[in-house]
Amino acid sequence: MQAKPGVTAIIQARMGSTRFPGKVLELLCGKPLLWHIIERLRSCRLVDIIAIATTTKSEDDVLVSFAAKENIPLVRGPEENVLQRFIDTLDVIGGDIIVRITGDCPLVDPEIIDQLLRVMIREGTDTASIDPETPTIHEGIDLVRAQALRRLARTASDDPIAREHVTGYFKANPDFASCSLIPGNRNHSFPGTRLSVDTPADLEFLEALYEKTGAEPGKISIRTVVKHLEKTPELLMINRHVRQKPPGEPNFKVLFCCNAGGRFGFGHLKRSLVLARRFRDHLSWGVSFAVMGDDAGQVEGE
Repeated sequence: MQAKPGVTAIIQARMGSTRFPGKVLELLCGKPLLWHIIERLRSCRLVDIIAIATTTKSEDDVLVSFAAKENIPLVRGPEENVLQRFIDTLDVIGGDIIVRITGDCPLVDPEIIDQLLRVMIREGTDTASIDPETPTIHEGIDLVRAQALRRLARTASDDPIAREHVTGYFKANPDFASCSLIPGNRNHSFPGTRLSVDTPADLEFLEALYEKTGAEPGKISIRTVVKHLEKTPELLMINRHVRQKPPGEPNFKVLFCCNAGGRFGFGHLKRSLVLARRFRDHLSWGVSFAVMGDDAGQVEGE
C-alpha cells in the first residue's frame, strides 16, 4: 500500500488587515480567531502539521508569541507576496499536500477538509475543492500539491492573483493544474451567509451564532450553523450589509481628518465615524483617522 502523502495546513495570517486591523487575534467566545482555526484543524484526521505563515513586519511579532504559546511553527516572509510566504513555509516545514487556510475564517470544517484530502489523494490531482455549482457557506480553505505550488512560483510569480491569492490562480487558469471536485452538502448551504471576518459586524454575527446555539468555543459545526439560521434567519441582518471584496480588486484606503475635543465638540468626529463605517463595510475600503484637538481620544462608540 502506498504511504499517505504528508499533509501540512498553512494558515496565512497577519495583523495588518486593511479593513479590520488585528482581526486574527480578535476574540470570539473569549478565544482569538487563530485559536479557533487551530483547534478545528487539530480535529482533522489527515492533517499532519499545522503552521502559520506571516510577514516580517514588526506588527506581526505578536503572532510569533501566539504561535509559541500554541506550540505551532511559524514562518515569516514578504508582506506583499503571499505566494512566496507559502513557498518559504513549505521550505521550512515540508509536506506533499498543502491545505491553505485564511486566518479570518474561524469556522473551517475538519470533516470537509478530510473529504477533500481523501478525494485528492485517491485521484492524484493537483488541487481539490467543493464543486462551485453546489452552494456552500464553508469558507477559507484550498488544497494544492507542493509540486504544483512550486510550479506556480516558478512560472507565475509576477501574476498579481498568484502573488496575493495563491490558489486563486488555479481557479482563474483551470488548465494550469488538475482538480478534484466534491459535491457541496445541502446541509451546508444557506443563502446570504458569510462566515469570514472582514469587519466587526462579521465578528458580532459569529458571536451571536455561538450564543444562540450554546456551542463550546471552536466546536460549532457548519450543519449546526445552517440549522440555526433556518430557525432564526434574522441573524443574517447583523452582517448582511458587508461587501465581500473580490479577488484582484485593489485595496483602497481613506483618511479622515477631524477636529474633536472640549473646544470643538465631538459632532464632526461622530459623523465621520458613521461615514467611515460605510466606506469599510459597503465599499471594502480601509479607514484611518487623524484627530486633532484637546481630549480627542475620549470619543465613545467605536
